[in-house]
Amino acid sequence: MDMDEAKNAIHIDTVKGFVQGDDNTINIIEDKSRQLDWNTRLTIASNLRVESFKLGDAAAAKFPYVVPPIQDTYNETIQALRYASIEKEPVKRGMLILGEANAGKTRLAFETLRQTLPSWQVLRWRPDYTIDHAPPAEFISGKQFVLFIDDLQDYIATQLTVDPRITVLRTLWETFTQFAQRIVIIATCRSEDRLRVQTTLNWLFVQLTHVILPSFNTNAQDSQAAHVIAEFQKKGTIHIKDWDGTLGSLVLGLSTKNSQYLALANAHKPAATVLKAMKLLNSALTMEHTEQRMRAICSGVFGERELHENEKVWREAVEQLTLLQFIIVEDDDPGIALVIRKDTYFDKVITDYPPHNQPKQIERDFTPLQRVFVELKDAEALSNLGIKLALLSRKKEALTAVDHALAFDLESPSMWQSKGMVCSLLGQVEEARAAFNRASKLDNKPKPDQFTEGARKVLLLADEEARRFQHNYIGTEHLLLGLIREKDGIAAKVLSNLGIGLSPARSGVEFIIGRGDRIIVGEIGLTPRAKKVIEFADGEARRLNHQYVRTEHLLLGIVREGEGIAAGVLESLGANLEKVRRQTLQALDSHDTPQKIEEAQQIEEPQLPGLQIEEPQFKVPQLKEALEALESVLLEKEQAIQQQEYELAAQLHEREQDTMPNVVYRGGFEERGL
Repeated sequence: MDMDEAKNAIHIDTVKGFVQGDDNTINIIEDKSRQLDWNTRLTIASNLRVESFKLGDAAAAKFPYVVPPIQDTYNETIQALRYASIEKEPVKRGMLILGEANAGKTRLAFETLRQTLPSWQVLRWRPDYTIDHAPPAEFISGKQFVLFIDDLQDYIATQLTVDPRITVLRTLWETFTQFAQRIVIIATCRSEDRLRVQTTLNWLFVQLTHVILPSFNTNAQDSQAAHVIAEFQKKGTIHIKDWDGTLGSLVLGLSTKNSQYLALANAHKPAATVLKAMKLLNSALTMEHTEQRMRAICSGVFGERELHENEKVWREAVEQLTLLQFIIVEDDDPGIALVIRKDTYFDKVITDYPPHNQPKQIERDFTPLQRVFVELKDAEALSNLGIKLALLSRKKEALTAVDHALAFDLESPSMWQSKGMVCSLLGQVEEARAAFNRASKLDNKPKPDQFTEGARKVLLLADEEARRFQHNYIGTEHLLLGLIREKDGIAAKVLSNLGIGLSPARSGVEFIIGRGDRIIVGEIGLTPRAKKVIEFADGEARRLNHQYVRTEHLLLGIVREGEGIAAGVLESLGANLEKVRRQTLQALDSHDTPQKIEEAQQIEEPQLPGLQIEEPQFKVPQLKEALEALESVLLEKEQAIQQQEYELAAQLHEREQDTMPNVVYRGGFEERGL
């Protein structure tokens, strides 16, 4: 498949951008949020199905809603939603429903939402979601949304504000408040966890009206409790013997469900093992129970190998659990994911694990669980387990877990954040600071969603130009050619006005570096100077108060970098770099207000090194010395990884990039990452 076919195959309008992968490769990635039809993916409140929430089995979820016992709370909730949705500048952006487990928080939120905002689109959020699960800014813009966040306590594993789940939640909130016409938050939280959660999520708590569900006497003979029970009896069959002072206890039928589970454990052991595996994984702070994880845990921890190896046994177990309404099955490419119908089942229903005479069995099972995650190369689950082990003060195992996670995903900011969290919990202050700094450094790289469609197209065209020259890298010269070919952006217009055409630019590139000798297949990487251009482009966008990196910012990045082949080509074609910058800023005047341009120009301009290219000529590179230095760094990095010294390995990875052989050209610019 040639480049044009490849580009057409991935549909350029759905390309999100690029990320740097292993060995400095560049991966063009599809923006799944843009592929999705968000109008059909998001449901309006009136169409929400009560059984899709974690409210127990069908009988519990569909039990007619009973208002009288909580009439005042119900009215308060309606009022809070109306205020947040109608007021021009509301002081509160939604509501937070607080109550003990099984008090009816989620059901109250569901019923009042449908009653008050029936036509609003609803985004239901989960702790395991990343920001990629949110709709793109262009879809959010100008619309009204409800953000439904159930069980806030599940977002808080520790008291550290750098928990990735909290970071994602904060980013989600800021995105919606920035782009949506109006956003209303509906959240729930267990009252017993309120202080722990508010310590970390106070920025969210202060923006919501707090609604507290009442608690009732656990004695069913109490007059108030008897009144509540009588109101529920009017609506259908209830479980009076389960009454514990909460509304949910009357409809969940937990004692019946527990008997059902114990019978299942005797009659169908594999199905019961799946529920135990779900409970173990949940205890290890991983909420997403994928098929791959479940089957591996059933085999590696509980010894039920047939669940892992025999497709029929696995399917029968899942079908049994679905039929008995313990779980809901969701699609999760390439398999499925299992969702417990009610979190309370883990404590009140699956009562034989851990065994009564071995209350620490789950904690002991974290050891074989870690081995399972290592075999799966499951960085996310390992980092979560590391945090759990740190909370249990199991220092060595906690550090081993996060170091394994880093081994599988060394360039992930979230993995380094997890390492920092674990070190913080274990009192290793300096190690935590180093890990957090590393995470911050990685997280500050330009994100794919910071680029406009035009800028993304430039990156694709640059990849195409590199392959056209049979170059196994993307350099600044390829970015320049991509800017010229893009045609519609400000950069292309500026270059055209300066007389920089595609043919002479290509000739200049070929004159300086020539062509490769073989067709390039697979991924290709950015050179260090090309990476600098991207970083400078992001900086230029920020300086000019622009939200996204556009083609003109990439051109300004080339100019600011100033020493790459692209800059040399521009100079050799008569386009002085300072002139290119000046004309680009002038062209921006037609897109931004004069005031913004004036403010941007008042900021100190970076000094541009002067390039004097008379006739680009090759110098003989000192390849032998460079290759020897590179070989030494690679050897050190390999040894560091083998010894699980991942911070050192990361530092050596940076040295590796700096040590890559360079081809030195006349004119003072060096460019080449082999």
